Amino acid sequence: MMEGRQRTSSTVKDCMDRQLVTAPRSGTMADVLDAMIYSNHPSVVVQDGDEIIGIASAADVGRMVADGKDLRDTEVKSFLSACQLTGSSPCVQIPENESVINALKVMENYGISELIVVNEENKLVGTISALDALKGWRKGV
Repeated sequence: MMEGRQRTSSTVKDCMDRQLVTAPRSGTMADVLDAMIYSNHPSVVVQDGDEIIGIASAADVGRMVADGKDLRDTEVKSFLSACQLTGSSPCVQIPENESVINALKVMENYGISELIVVNEENKLVGTISALDALKGWRKGV
């Protein structure tokens, strides 16, 4: 182990997930779940045209199902509005050139486990989960 030595850190870009699964703001949560299942991806970025609105995770959908909500009757825009009201911050973004340590700190601050990644032009380029960030951190140890 390298006790007392500074650890090098990967950037978000080095370890982010570039597989983008998106859904329109105008759909239902059933559409979001279908996108997750079809792509075998645990999160979906919600967009309104090119504008990033938020992110919905499998855990979010799972909570809705456990609460007995009908996903076909739950609009994505209603879900995101509810998240914003409760402070769940469904649209926390991080620049791709940030360190994975900073990504983990942002996740901790907001109590979330995944961030939307944007490039210098503020365009969606991927997502980074806590596990992705930890993998990047581990490489630098």
